[in-house]
Amino acid sequence: MATHPVRGTITHIGTLTSRPQAFLIFLAYAGLWLVYDARSLDWHSIATLATRAMTLFIQRAEHRDTQALHAKTDELLRRRQG
Repeated sequence: MATHPVRGTITHIGTLTSRPQAFLIFLAYAGLWLVYDARSLDWHSIATLATRAMTLFIQRAEHRDTQALHAKTDELLRRRQG
């Protein structure tokens, strides 16, 4: 199964991008872009940064929803077993 390691890697990357540190890395990236190449920061660049920020927010929200769903399912399974 060649896809299993790929799925695991993609899942791990998704988990990493849902952490608050991902927002700090994004802000550092945007700040460094502004410092080192401010002239290239046009409307297209701002739209790109906005898209990346929205992607991080969506990833974070989905991860929180998934974690809540897992917690509820675990609780239901514990009650059924015990």
